[in-house]
Amino acid sequence: MLRSREPSADGRLVPDPLVAVNVAAMAVVAAGLFLAAVLAVYDWRTPGAEAPLVFWIAVVAVVLFVLDVLVVGVRYMRRLRLGL
Repeated sequence: MLRSREPSADGRLVPDPLVAVNVAAMAVVAAGLFLAAVLAVYDWRTPGAEAPLVFWIAVVAVVLFVLDVLVVGVRYMRRLRLGL
């Protein structure tokens, strides 16, 4: 995660792992929100099934936000330390 954004020695661009983690987690959150919406509209027999789903969607979103803040903070501190 802390590699330089400059191209690697063989000329290929190395993708940022934080972007991959964000895309995967946002896909999980979007799918969970869609499932929660379907359950809210069409599920009249088991209303208790939606609360845990929404709770875990919120947990994933908060963990993703905290991870982003930590990684960006570490990158910023590294740039300050290197004088960039």
